[in-house]
Amino acid sequence: MLASIQIASNLAKPDKLVFQLIKKLGLESHVVPGISIRPDLKIKPEIAVLFTVLDVNPVSLNLGGSWKSAIGTVGYDLSESLTIHGGLSVPWGSWMDTKQYGPFVGFEYRF
Repeated sequence: MLASIQIASNLAKPDKLVFQLIKKLGLESHVVPGISIRPDLKIKPEIAVLFTVLDVNPVSLNLGGSWKSAIGTVGYDLSESLTIHGGLSVPWGSWMDTKQYGPFVGFEYRF
């Protein structure tokens, strides 16, 4: 009974559940400022939080998003402190509408 109450309370707070899952999986997160280009050719600035899913130096596969968009990128380490990210972004809730997908370009700085 207590376990089902705890599960129900976690489902009521999806952000808490997501962060617990990320912590258990041991995924590394990065803040990546960049831009998304929408299909109507509007340029939107984005601050994305990306999680490294696969890392084979100097290339990494990253998934995450911002408040506005889900974002998937391939990152390439230009140096020890600079990574360029390129990939796709799509507004949350528009995953099935391929006309909403647009490119994302960003840079990650590490100090």
